[in-house]
Amino acid sequence: MKLTHNYFALFAVFILLSELLRAADGTPDTLSEQPESITSEFQYINETAFNLSGGEKTGAANINFFSCAIGANLEKLAGLKEAKFYTRVIYKNGGMPNELFGTLQGVSNLESANIFALQDCWIEKEFGDNTAVLFGIHDLNTEFDVKSSAVLFTQPSHAIGSEFAMNGMNGPSIYPYSSLALRFRYDPVKNLRIKFAAFDGVPNIERKFTEIKLSKDEGALLAAEIVVRTADTGFSGIGGWYFSGKTTTVNAGTPPADNELQTGSSGIYCYYDNPELLQINQMKLGGYARFGVANALFSKLHYYFGCGSILQNVFSEGDIAGISFAAAKLNPEYSAIEALQRYESSIELSYKREIFRWFQAQPSVLYVINPAGGQNIPNAFGVNIRLIAVF
Repeated sequence: MKLTHNYFALFAVFILLSELLRAADGTPDTLSEQPESITSEFQYINETAFNLSGGEKTGAANINFFSCAIGANLEKLAGLKEAKFYTRVIYKNGGMPNELFGTLQGVSNLESANIFALQDCWIEKEFGDNTAVLFGIHDLNTEFDVKSSAVLFTQPSHAIGSEFAMNGMNGPSIYPYSSLALRFRYDPVKNLRIKFAAFDGVPNIERKFTEIKLSKDEGALLAAEIVVRTADTGFSGIGGWYFSGKTTTVNAGTPPADNELQTGSSGIYCYYDNPELLQINQMKLGGYARFGVANALFSKLHYYFGCGSILQNVFSEGDIAGISFAAAKLNPEYSAIEALQRYESSIELSYKREIFRWFQAQPSVLYVINPAGGQNIPNAFGVNIRLIAVF
């Protein structure tokens, strides 16, 4: 209990700091009215997931998630030309919905161990109109494998492919554990962007507020992505990743705890994303599709496919409805060890609507086929209710 109180105290100090910075800059309370020199945002999400049938067991799990972010234009504040600063603190407390559903890929992109952490803290410097360098604590999934049409959906694999997210000794540098990074961005011609980054290979394994621990044994995560604008709102991307440090292998007939550590964990992915593919009266129809493959020697999942379709302005301006599908093929080596089915797949229906300017509600329906490969776990059906406040 004392630790929880300390978390809230630190979080309150961070929020107070953001308010003092805004006051010093003469920043209005409304984020949309803020000048460019200082921006801040506070977000609270309450989510309750109900597993109504199947899975590991029926029941409900509740999550409380807080985040507070501060951004600064360093050219206006300190005279550092074409430079900006960004930091974000997160706090998660509550249950674990996947303990009910029993999936490999997860059912909520907010689920994690209870944590209070520095998710981002970086400086970015631009060089002309086409080059930028970023250094600091950085969430990989804010720049790599990003599909704007997938933001609606609550399953984590729609944010970042599960074949990528489930690799490495503690995953890549994503929520809830991010790491030190150096990222380069280059736009050689119009409508083409190239990104490359090196991240600490084992992010925050001690689950501290933040952790920077670079070592040859842990190595680095190298990520690269090429993005092409194919329409006004449409993008195609292809990317790849490689862990230079040693990670656990998956070998049939060998208990996972006894597997050797080797180098070579890697994968590639591609996607297409267009949130406004077609206009239908006041409504906008969009969607995305993504496919990724991981090195079968290291990954429980051999490949992953995800897609989704969204419809904006369905009943009122700003609301959004969508349907998504995700399928992961289990590594034959892993499924042979555990005598599992070859696939885990899921369907999600979701709808988000603004109730007040600062408050949104989002109910979702989820059906999972062969949770964790289906070994004595029946298909799961559940509902997720998410309430979102942003200031």
